[in-house]
Amino acid sequence: MNIKDFIGIIGALFGVIIGGFMTLMTIRVQLRNQEKQRREERKIKTYEEIYKYLDTLGHEAGDIYVKSMFKIYKGKPIDTQGPKLPWEEINMRIDFYTPELKEDIKIIREKWGKLVGEFLLIVEGKFSKKKDPTELLKKTEEFSGQIGKQVEIAKHKLANLVNKIA
Repeated sequence: MNIKDFIGIIGALFGVIIGGFMTLMTIRVQLRNQEKQRREERKIKTYEEIYKYLDTLGHEAGDIYVKSMFKIYKGKPIDTQGPKLPWEEINMRIDFYTPELKEDIKIIREKWGKLVGEFLLIVEGKFSKKKDPTELLKKTEEFSGQIGKQVEIAKHKLANLVNKIA
C-alpha cells in the first residue's frame, strides 16, 4: 500500500465523520424546533382554556344580575346554586402560563365575591331598612358590569399573548 491509498481511506473517513456530524447537528436543531413547537402549542391550548374560564365568568356575572332582577321584580324563585368555578385551577394556570393576568384575576375574584354576596342577600330576601331591593340590584348590576369589563381587559391581554406566539 502506498500513500495514495491511505489518502483515499483518510478522505473517506473524514467524509463519514463530517457527514455524521452534520446529520447530528441537523437532528438536534429539528428536535429543538419540535420541542419549541410543542411548548407553544401547549401554551396556546392553555390560553384557550383560560379564555373559556374568563368567558364563563363574564356570562355568569351577567346571569347573576338577571336572576336578581327576576327575584326582585317578578318575585320568582331562582336557582341559588351559583356557578362552581374552579378558582384553584384558574389561579394555577394563570401562575404558570400568564402571570400578566394575575392582577386582573385578583380584581375579578374580589368583585365576584361582592357580587355573590349581594346576590345571596337578594335571594334570601334579607333587605334592611337602609337597603331596599333596588339598591341591592344596582350594586349587583355595578359588580356584574365591573366583572364584565375586567374580563374583557383580561381576554384582550390574553389575545395579545397568543398573537406574540403565532
